[in-house]
Amino acid sequence: VLDSNSLEDTIWCMRCLPEYEALWRKYGVWCAAQVEHLMTDDRSKNALRVAWRHSEGLATDEELSTAWAAAEAAALDAAEAAALAVALAARDAADAAALAARDAADAVALAVALAARDAADAAGAAAEDAARDAQQEKLVEILTAGKWVGGAPWDGFSSTADKRKTI
Repeated sequence: VLDSNSLEDTIWCMRCLPEYEALWRKYGVWCAAQVEHLMTDDRSKNALRVAWRHSEGLATDEELSTAWAAAEAAALDAAEAAALAVALAARDAADAAALAARDAADAVALAVALAARDAADAAGAAAEDAARDAQQEKLVEILTAGKWVGGAPWDGFSSTADKRKTI
């Protein structure tokens, strides 16, 4: 699908494989984390970490819901303050996160997507292309392996899911 269609179509098709749900969530968080350095509100950054931990079974649905509410408030604050500094790549990464996230993670991904989309108008096409290329490379890497490849997107934040079981 990736060779003949878009990255978005590929992500949409992956949803038909619910046994890989945690993997798709991780991919969505990974995409959003690639532009985390452009996020200015710690509530959005925390939502990414909670979503990652939730995908590994290390955060509860309640923690995820709380993080989502905080990230949503951050998105509204950013829109109201017109503090828009995130690249167009953030919009695509967050959209990918929203498509990849399901069930409980859906809410967090949506909040991240909204925050990133609202802030994304400040960047150029080169940044968007670079982000899309990185997203596609990572997707090919995990699809080839059939499991998550590498650790969490953050330094010092290890992935325990790969140690517990292969997705």
